Amino acid sequence: MNKQRMIAAAAIAALTLGISGASHAKQVWAEEPITNRITVTAETVDRSGTNELSQREDVEVIKTYHRLEEAIDKLNLTDAQKDVMLNNFLDGDTYAFTMRSAKAQANANKEEDGKLISQADKIISEGQANLDPSKLDEAKAQLDGVLLADTAPTLKKIEAASVAIKAEQERIAAEEAAAKKSAEEAAAKAAQEKAAAETAAAQAAQATATAQANGTPYFGADGLLVERTSSTAERVITLLLSIPGHANGAAYHASTGLDDMINSLSVEEATHVIHRIEGAGFGQTGAGWAGIDSTASHQAFLDQQVHGRFDGSIHALLRAWGTFSYGGY
Repeated sequence: MNKQRMIAAAAIAALTLGISGASHAKQVWAEEPITNRITVTAETVDRSGTNELSQREDVEVIKTYHRLEEAIDKLNLTDAQKDVMLNNFLDGDTYAFTMRSAKAQANANKEEDGKLISQADKIISEGQANLDPSKLDEAKAQLDGVLLADTAPTLKKIEAASVAIKAEQERIAAEEAAAKKSAEEAAAKAAQEKAAAETAAAQAAQATATAQANGTPYFGADGLLVERTSSTAERVITLLLSIPGHANGAAYHASTGLDDMINSLSVEEATHVIHRIEGAGFGQTGAGWAGIDSTASHQAFLDQQVHGRFDGSIHALLRAWGTFSYGGY
């Protein structure tokens, strides 16, 4: 065993036993911890009890060892690397040589740390560019192997990226929520409008059906009252026009059974009959619509004559036609 290791081991053994001076250490110490980091072997006195190491040498080695340990602790080294350096010193390396080795290893570590930090920076940039939070976790894992204490800037970048990504995700989520709400509102509005349109159509259909059942003429797609001919309608036309002077024909209606035929007509057929008899504009001379077929003239006939005089029944108008003291209705 080399001299430095023997001195350090003997001195530590003596200090452990509380004996003043390494020359009194008589027990042989096997590998014992030194400052909880390295191990040495102590070889002490010979059979005659004479110590070959002086107390001055003991103290000098211990001082050098602790000075080396303090210097190495300040370097960018792992615990395992520090142990190797201290053991090399105990095995015979000089203080200067050990420090050169330690500094060379620290520089290598620093260079490796720089690579890791650069890689972490790159990963953070990619995470920010792609809004990928998993990249931040990868960057943090990359920094786990970094020994340097100056990783704070990169850690701040990770934190800033986390905040930025979270904010962007919240913004996107808010936009998606707003878009979804807008779509739902638009769908609801469209459904309401559709329901309203269907209701209006149903009401119009019901009004038409009611008008047909009650004998009230109704409008078609061409804007005119709907009419249709038939053999019965043509027979009614012939009989009505056969009333002498087209007036005072109540008895005629009764004797010919005309009213029963009129009642058998559909609304469309009854509308056709009066239109044929009176001509365009339904003979509305006083209203100025005679000779004119238009939506306005047909609406005037429906409002003023059918509804205004005959309670909405075209059949009632036909039954009254030719029974007045004047011609027609």
